[in-house]
Amino acid sequence: MTFKILKEAESGEEVQLNVELFPVPEALDETLKSLRFEAYHKKIIFKKEIDPKLDKISADKKKFKRILWILISKAFQFSEPQGRTITISGQKTNDMALFSVSVACPGIREDDFDKVFNSFYLADSWDYLLGSGIWHKIIKQFVEQQGGEIWVKIDNGKSPTFTFTLPLKAYANGAK
Repeated sequence: MTFKILKEAESGEEVQLNVELFPVPEALDETLKSLRFEAYHKKIIFKKEIDPKLDKISADKKKFKRILWILISKAFQFSEPQGRTITISGQKTNDMALFSVSVACPGIREDDFDKVFNSFYLADSWDYLLGSGIWHKIIKQFVEQQGGEIWVKIDNGKSPTFTFTLPLKAYANGAK
């Protein structure tokens, strides 16, 4: 999946969205299923906190799942030593769906927040954990194409949480 995501993002072409109405819990379960082997071997526990009011959204399901896959895959890297919990949450807020991926681990310096979504940025304090910013640039592109926003913050003084929003109703390349 990694090569496919990079190839699509680096093509430079205007990416068409394939908007459909889909159940959020099902899309999340499909994404987690694709990561279960690595999670098992790293003793990662997935904690899902999806608000029952956030049943379905109208968005590009493939891109939604790729956003989650990248964020959760990167959270694996924050999950050393083995046995940490990765929390995936979702809730409905007005006309938006708000999703977060977090893991209790060493954090990202606040000075690095605005640089996280630059393509090739490596933060001194967490380059061994995060790798290049290309992945975050890609998910930022996927989120913004659908009319959403993405950001990172520190929870509990040290744990990074990546949060993104998507409109509940279809948003296709800048036109609602």
